[in-house]
Amino acid sequence: MKKFYYDTVNFDLQALKLGIAFAGVDHIMAGSDYPHQIGSIPRMLESIRELEVSELDRAAIFGGNAARLLAM
Repeated sequence: MKKFYYDTVNFDLQALKLGIAFAGVDHIMAGSDYPHQIGSIPRMLESIRELEVSELDRAAIFGGNAARLLAM
């Protein structure tokens, strides 16, 4: 499961921290499930901004990880 990639659709900081601790920040990607009813781009952005990670890690979550994965 550590080879999977995970998105931030849950918006829960504790769950995001657990995901980072389990899989590493390089396997977490911004996500919202938009346009599903639980999807919220503003909440997704806010939850990532609230994470206590470096700006480099935050940039990876916001799009760097997806760019790296999709370039494979």
